[in-house]
Order: sequence, then C-alpha cells, then structure tokens
Amino acid sequence: MRRSLMMPPSDYADLIVKQIKNYSKFKYINDSKYGAIYFGGGTPTVLGSEGLRKILRALKNYLPLTEDCEITIETTISELSDEKIEMFYNEGVNRFSIGVQTFSDNGRATLGRLGNQEIVIEKLNQIKEIGFSFYSLIINEKATLAKTIEDSKDFYERNFEREKMFFNIISNKALDNGFEFLELTKIVKQNGDKYKYIVRRHNGEDTLPIGAGAGGYIGNTLIMNSLKMDDFREEVENTEKRRGIKVNSYYDLVKKVIGQVQMTNIDLDIVEDEKIKECVKNFMEKLVKENFVEKESDKYFLTNKGIFWGNNISNEVSNLLIKNIFIKGRYL
Repeated sequence: MRRSLMMPPSDYADLIVKQIKNYSKFKYINDSKYGAIYFGGGTPTVLGSEGLRKILRALKNYLPLTEDCEITIETTISELSDEKIEMFYNEGVNRFSIGVQTFSDNGRATLGRLGNQEIVIEKLNQIKEIGFSFYSLIINEKATLAKTIEDSKDFYERNFEREKMFFNIISNKALDNGFEFLELTKIVKQNGDKYKYIVRRHNGEDTLPIGAGAGGYIGNTLIMNSLKMDDFREEVENTEKRRGIKVNSYYDLVKKVIGQVQMTNIDLDIVEDEKIKECVKNFMEKLVKENFVEKESDKYFLTNKGIFWGNNISNEVSNLLIKNIFIKGRYL
C-alpha cells in the first residue's frame, strides 16, 4: 500500500477497502496465497486508527493470506502513537519499518525529524523492534538536508571514504555479533527478521498494488495506480477498465537475477539460455578475481566489498542481461 505524507481525503480508507474487495473477485487472485503485506511508500500512518483498522480487516477478510503472513507498517516515531500501537497489535501487525534516520539530536533537527534521541529510544523499546537494519543516507533533492548541499556530486565524492569506513565498521561489528546480511540494505539477527515482502518481490512473486501511487505485478502484467486522487478514485470505481503492461519471461529473468544480487547470492541455474548464462558467468568470474564475489560450487556470494558496491553490480548485471536479450531479439 502506498500513500504520500499529504493528508488523504476523508473517504480514502473506504476507497482502499473497495479496491481490496475488487481484487477478491478475480479467480487468479483467490487461487493465490499472499505471505506479506507492506504499508509503505511514505507514511501511511497519517491515516487515523479507524481507517487503518478498516483496511487491515479488509485485507484479512477478502484476500487469501498465509497463516504466518508478515504485516509491516512503515511509519515514523512521531506518527506511532500509543493508540495506534495498540490497534496494530490487536489487528495482527507483526512488523514495523521505522524511519529513525539518526539518533543524534542535531542530526534529527537537520533532517526535520520530530522527537529527540530519548523519545526515539523509548518508542523503539516500547514496540520491541526485532532485528537491526541500516541504510546509507540518500539525499532527496526535496529534503531539508539537500538545501544545505549546493553540489551533491561534490558532497558524495568528499564523503565517499568516510561512507565506506562507516559501512565496514557497522557490518563487521554486526557480523561479529551474530547478525547476517539478508539483503543489500538489511542486516538481521540470524533466524530473526524474515523481510518477507522484499524477499518475495526479489523472487518475482506477485505484488498487488493497493492505494494511490502504488505499483505492482500480477501474473505477467505490470500495473501502476494513479497518484492523482481523482484518477485513482476512477480506477477503483471502474476496475474492469484497468490496463497494464504485459511482459514476457525475459522480464521475469532480469527481475529474478537482479533480485538475487540484491539478496547477495546468485544461482545461475535460473538462467536457461546458455549464451546469456555464459555472459553472466564470465562477469561473475571477473568479480571473483576482484574480491567482490566468492564462488561456492556453481553459486556466487557477494563479499562485504561486493555488498558495499551491490547496487552498482546490480546495475551492471541488469545492463548485461538486457543487452544480450535485445541482441537475441527477445524483447522485454
């Protein structure tokens, strides 16, 4: 589910419920099983407790969820009130994604984050968040911090070595204390957080787009909901007129290989085309020589160095796959 930080219209929750009911009318969806729900793409908790409760109950009542379905709420400390915490617990939410950004009071003020360090820690302890994750800070051009940086390229170049140093300190400390990389941007306790929603997306499984601005993948079709509320309302009211972009098996191939890179391990057995497999294999062997990747049997695993450069590697693999697919005349 996706919603921006802007206050939604009064009937937004009802629109979401109707969209969920519309999905439930399709046999393909009813014959499927969904193991993860993610409320994100902004701060969906700007909705009131009752609206969120309606949506959560509709998801459970109308969609075929697995018994151990992971239900994640993306939120901020300031939006996570005691009332909402209790409501989420009662409605079966079992995971939070909280945009802390920093525990530094000065840093929080610079980033425009509400609540000081003490409040943040108190709130995190209250919900007993399980696992640990960290993300390299990406400067959004519309963010408060961006206004203090005149030349972002120069900023990154000047801070690159420090960024790499921080990554190595955090990753080595975490790995030495029983954590492991689950994904490029996710360090978890062993046998802890499953990160199901992103793992399933990396595996190429279906994603139902729910809410204004949400994008998804159903069967072999890409679907994007309109971000403009009037257009989104029209889409909900006229589901039978919705259109998407149909893709072929080569799209799935690119998606799954890139997903494996994001999950830090690559198994080339998923590539059936021998020529394409050979090209990717040759690229991986080069990464082995440069210590970005380690090889075990026929599988490749990103090293810490490879994880630091993971998104760059992902981009290179993507370009390589697309280039070879187009050379063969097999268009996405």
